[in-house]
Amino acid sequence: MKKQLLLLAVVVGSALTASAQFEKGTIFLNGGTSLGLNFGTSTSSFSGGGVTIETESSYSSFGLNTMPGYFLMDGLVVGLDINFNTNSSSFDFEVSDTKTVELSYKTSEVLVGPFVRYYLDAGLFFQAGVGFGSASSTDDEYDLLEDNVVSTESSAGAFAYTVGVGYAIFLNDNVALEPSLGYGSVTYSENELPDGIDEITTTDAGLNVGIGISIFFN
Repeated sequence: MKKQLLLLAVVVGSALTASAQFEKGTIFLNGGTSLGLNFGTSTSSFSGGGVTIETESSYSSFGLNTMPGYFLMDGLVVGLDINFNTNSSSFDFEVSDTKTVELSYKTSEVLVGPFVRYYLDAGLFFQAGVGFGSASSTDDEYDLLEDNVVSTESSAGAFAYTVGVGYAIFLNDNVALEPSLGYGSVTYSENELPDGIDEITTTDAGLNVGIGISIFFN
């Protein structure tokens, strides 16, 4: 009975701490990481001369982000999400009936955009956001004349959106550890196009798991 009462006291105390930090006027600062590994697909589209070619592959990603924000009302925080991400993908390219080579691409990006997050009193939260930015990438291409793989570098504009859910585990009155699970998509549009190509876009979309530390100033 004593153990049950102690556990109940801990749960109630944590909920009361969380509720107090989600009040209107609280300043919010979060820093964290996200990881997407074999959870999503990467789709590339090349269009030109009235022809569109699409390829699809799996991808992995890793990101760091910081999110300053402000509680406009109890439970509701809005702010700016600043992301630094890297994505990589690979797929098999069939050169002939007897030969297949693996091609890959790697992308580094910086994204900045607004986010909104809503906390329930117990610490559960829901979040959505968008991001705009730029990316640089290294892409593998197969040279049929030279019969080998060559790498090219390019730059692109980037647009992303995310939705997710998480939970705030308070370590003390002002600091919380926040695991999360979300879905995100980022689309890249190449800045420089080869002759005869009207558009080159790549979209990475899938699940991401994250962990962050949030500080609440009130």
